[in-house]
Amino acid sequence: HERIGETIDRIGLANFLEAMDVPVDPNMVNHPRTSSYVRTDDWDVEAAKWFDHKKAKAAAKAEAAE
Repeated sequence: HERIGETIDRIGLANFLEAMDVPVDPNMVNHPRTSSYVRTDDWDVEAAKWFDHKKAKAAAKAEAAE
């Protein structure tokens, strides 16, 4: 068991499950991370890109409907 745990720590759970051909299931996690390591320094830029993309998609859909 220790060697398997070390392997999972080294390559990551997702890679381990993929190698074992086991589908990922959220129920495999007891508790989510308390420190998610998410970078938010460019959040405003990415949010603006997303809103622009949504507006362009809606405009294209409206033009196609005309």
